[in-house]
Amino acid sequence: EPFGFKKSKSIKDLLKNQNELKASKTPSAFAAVKRSLPPGHAVTLVEIYGHAINLNQLNDDIIQKVLKPGFVGKKYLQAVNLVNRLTSAVKSSTKNALFDAFSQQMLLDNLLRGGYPEFLGSKSDPKVYHTFSRIHGDLERDYNNFQIDPSYFSQGSGNYRDVNQNRRVDVLLFPKLKDFNLRQFLTLKQADGYNPLTVTTAFFSMNGGEDELALSV
Repeated sequence: EPFGFKKSKSIKDLLKNQNELKASKTPSAFAAVKRSLPPGHAVTLVEIYGHAINLNQLNDDIIQKVLKPGFVGKKYLQAVNLVNRLTSAVKSSTKNALFDAFSQQMLLDNLLRGGYPEFLGSKSDPKVYHTFSRIHGDLERDYNNFQIDPSYFSQGSGNYRDVNQNRRVDVLLFPKLKDFNLRQFLTLKQADGYNPLTVTTAFFSMNGGEDELALSV
């Protein structure tokens, strides 16, 4: 049972004289609010999760942005639109709404391990770059070396088996991939038949001046 809950009879009791922990190896948090609602009224409780270098950054920068009118609603719509774009390949409209939602959730789950294939450059011969891929599993396990860059289109290293497994139907959903995954994973096979543990992040190098062009897009 979480510390403090058993002796507390109200939110006020729970929050009274409790030491707030601002750092933890395993990210977790509780949020609480007390409101009195007249009949027919509603209240929305919004929880924001993230990372701050220190309290000054949290108070002077992050909180100031989060509390601006419309900020949370805008971010919510962005998140919904992003998920809809990533799962559009399996979007369906049947009589069973649960099936429709399940299909999209399963693809989203696969994408968070195998990545979402973006096609860059030439339309006739595009370069494949997987966004949103990462190592999955429990954060507290030491061998799960999570590295998720704080960028809009991050790509982290993944375990060979996990990435391979979660791209198993990619060529059906994204035909433009052709034999990309086959070539990538067979190329990584070792002479003794074993495969490496990790598939690392892909990098692109650019000639002089092209980096400025890329940043301007």
